[in-house]
Amino acid sequence: IIMSCKKTNIKINSVSSTILLYNKFAGKYTYYRSHRIKRKHYHINGKLNGKQFWFHKNKKKERQYYCINNKTNGPEFMYYENGNIRIKYYNIDGLLNGVYEIMYENGNIESTYYYINGKSNSHYIIHNEKGFIKNKLYFINGKFM
Repeated sequence: IIMSCKKTNIKINSVSSTILLYNKFAGKYTYYRSHRIKRKHYHINGKLNGKQFWFHKNKKKERQYYCINNKTNGPEFMYYENGNIRIKYYNIDGLLNGVYEIMYENGNIESTYYYINGKSNSHYIIHNEKGFIKNKLYFINGKFM
């Protein structure tokens, strides 16, 4: 059910976007010039809440995450245009917590970090594109050791 509808055209860095459709959850859609959806985001009382999406021009997901009162909470994924995961990590109250992985486009892990309350802890592992470990670095409370 659409409670109200508003259309606004904006132009930033020569990219034209349209913000359209406010529904009962105050969902907003931002579009590419080609009229394909670029971003789908939801608000409650003016704050980001719920599942948020960004899309590539080819209609595949570019980014997916969850918000509670403007803070990212839960898993976050970024994708290559082919649909493979590019980056995945977890947030609690807007801070990185747990494993943070960056992937090569072929699906192999490029690097792995570990975070606690937004600070890197433990080791940081870098792999080559074939999956073999190239380097390891160590961090405690966000400081290189």
